[in-house]
Amino acid sequence: MQHITHLRSKIDEVLYGKEKNLYQMNKQKVDLFFDEYGLRGREQDILRLLIDGLVHKEIAYKLNLSQRAVKYHISKIYKKCGVENKYDLFNKFKR
Repeated sequence: MQHITHLRSKIDEVLYGKEKNLYQMNKQKVDLFFDEYGLRGREQDILRLLIDGLVHKEIAYKLNLSQRAVKYHISKIYKKCGVENKYDLFNKFKR
């Protein structure tokens, strides 16, 4: 499982220029993004972990949530931000 996650992360880095620990490097930018789109509480926690490259199952484990709850929160994040997937979300965040 770790190998697959690592491989996905590397593919994302190559395809989308995603930097490791993007959240830590751009904390102020992330906070402004949260405010702009009205993201609060769990949505912020989940988005931070998504930005850091974690998949739904890892986020669920880390936040002690069900995978279904994580998917629900992610769909709310997408709706608030006006995107359809994580790549659109990352592109919007990078702007």
